[in-house]
Amino acid sequence: EALEQVYSGCGRAAWLAVLGCLHHALGVEGLALAMDWSKRDNDKHGKFHEGEVERLFDAFTVNPHPTPMPVVDLFRSHAKDVLRVDFAALVSVVSTIFSVFTLSYAVNTMHIPRATMLTVLVLANVVALGAIPLWAMLSDRIGRKPVFIFGALGSAALIWPYMWAISTVNLPMVFLFGLLLSGVVYSAANGVWPSLYGEMFNTRVRLSGMAIGTQIGFALGGFAPSISAAIIGEGPNGWIPVAVFTAVAATVSAISALSARETYKVPMEQLGRP
Repeated sequence: EALEQVYSGCGRAAWLAVLGCLHHALGVEGLALAMDWSKRDNDKHGKFHEGEVERLFDAFTVNPHPTPMPVVDLFRSHAKDVLRVDFAALVSVVSTIFSVFTLSYAVNTMHIPRATMLTVLVLANVVALGAIPLWAMLSDRIGRKPVFIFGALGSAALIWPYMWAISTVNLPMVFLFGLLLSGVVYSAANGVWPSLYGEMFNTRVRLSGMAIGTQIGFALGGFAPSISAAIIGEGPNGWIPVAVFTAVAATVSAISALSARETYKVPMEQLGRP
């Protein structure tokens, strides 16, 4: 009864939209039910020509040229972009090194009070709350790539004085370089990567491209503290291998972003096209 009321009360275009919703929500069975009402009441309401209901059913349910699954389409047309995102996502190494490894190194090795290091992390996140939208707004003016690359290369540079400050227990420098590294500079990359990565793909494969593309880089970022614990050296300069590892990951991320197309002025319907 409800379906009949909807059918009788809406126009032709609206009813076609209803058919599409029913097809997606209930499958062929729901569509067949709606088509039955269409045929039964068509003489009374006159929405369709003779035989048009049957042709509509075939158009909804039969596709002589089925589109490939999004993941197949993704690797067929955007394999290079997936690879770019894989390497660009290595910038996440900076985040886990800063928030996990350096905290452990400072507290357990250099015996800096835990409360002091947690304060650095909290303040860096407070600064990032303001910095991220500002970097995002700048990327709308000058482009995604320059902002992201600055964030990645700046993080590669600042990891050195930050870890040096921890190794020398220079607390004012720990606060200064910690806030600069995570709160200001890393926020440039962190604020624009969703746009940079997402705009490499068209809407059909965008979510698949971002999900699959980021997982390798994010996975390495997740294991970065364990890798750093394995490569850290002895003595006052033992932090250097960790700084090298972090800087290399961030630099590779910047190079990968450099190879991408700038998209901040590309119309939405043209994103992801060659």
